[in-house]
Amino acid sequence: MTNFLPFLPNFPTSGDGIDEDRRINPTSDTGSLTVKKVKVGSSEQIGNATLMFTPNPYTLRNSLIVTDNSFVDSDPSDGSFQLNNVDFGSYIINETMPP
Repeated sequence: MTNFLPFLPNFPTSGDGIDEDRRINPTSDTGSLTVKKVKVGSSEQIGNATLMFTPNPYTLRNSLIVTDNSFVDSDPSDGSFQLNNVDFGSYIINETMPP
């Protein structure tokens, strides 16, 4: 089995008809990505986690590791990650270091 998460499609690559350099208007081709880490069974946010976004939302290659409240995280709230001006797409988000 090549895709261990069968409900997720495989990520397209440049050979699949994606032209990585084709951008008509960077301001309209981007958005924001927000992730909140909460305690199970509540809405209490938990800070100091580290997440890995695959592919990197800014380059669509490799992965991006973001620590809560680092310079990449635009939301100063503990437990809330916000990445601005990222490419639209599907991402896998893994917690690489719990609080």
